[in-house]
Amino acid sequence: MAVAGKPPAGNPGRSGVRKSSLIRYLALRWSSIVDRSTREVQPIPLVIDLGRYGHWKCDGRKGFVRFLEEAPVWHDWPRGLLERLLAQPGRIVLLLDGLDEIFDPQTREEVVNDIQRFSTEQTQTPIVVTSRIVGYQSQRLRDAEFRHFMLQDLDAAQIDAFIDRWHE
Repeated sequence: MAVAGKPPAGNPGRSGVRKSSLIRYLALRWSSIVDRSTREVQPIPLVIDLGRYGHWKCDGRKGFVRFLEEAPVWHDWPRGLLERLLAQPGRIVLLLDGLDEIFDPQTREEVVNDIQRFSTEQTQTPIVVTSRIVGYQSQRLRDAEFRHFMLQDLDAAQIDAFIDRWHE
């Protein structure tokens, strides 16, 4: 599984479960912050399923903010709110899940263009992109100064240690 991040990094999964689990974990971790004053100073995770984004049809140029405001998704972002949040350095982290789930090469190329454009326009916004390693072409994102990481399986001892720490 491969993950690309700018400036933080994320990672995609071999089975598809780990990469999406990582993205969901990051979003749920933020949403579980009980203290409002603490939550309001932590970056808000914006999760976008790149498979859905790639298939989204709209008039004009696509963009991640536009997708979150206009596409038929489960949440409702008031127009302009995301732009105001993005104007605050470090207020948003963009979590883009499943680049590998865009099977059409032309569509995948367009989505990578959108990722590069967003990273150029929003230099203070961390971006995490997940993808399975199979078929993943990292050079375009490397050229855009993304760092790449690969999630590795845990061995039995690491699993036990993780479970112990989790329950502490």
